[in-house]
Amino acid sequence: MLLCAITLVCTSALFGELHTRHTKTLIAQQPLETVFVCEGDTMWHIAQEHTVVGVETDELVTWLYEHNNLVGTSLRPGQRLEAPKPTE
Repeated sequence: MLLCAITLVCTSALFGELHTRHTKTLIAQQPLETVFVCEGDTMWHIAQEHTVVGVETDELVTWLYEHNNLVGTSLRPGQRLEAPKPTE
């Protein structure tokens, strides 16, 4: 029983890592554009406007934070971010 639980945890971690790599690959294939943060913008809103086919909004939010070296959750009006150009 314990071996089954360990196997399940390891398998889940492996698939999670593969999914993360796939997400980053899909985003990396997109050209980037500069986005200027407006009053009231959230990272979720920005991610929804810059959709990438095959990438969930929450995954794109994580990528945006990492790619733009952001710490914390506050965005400032006028702040410049790099985001993928939206795909159809």
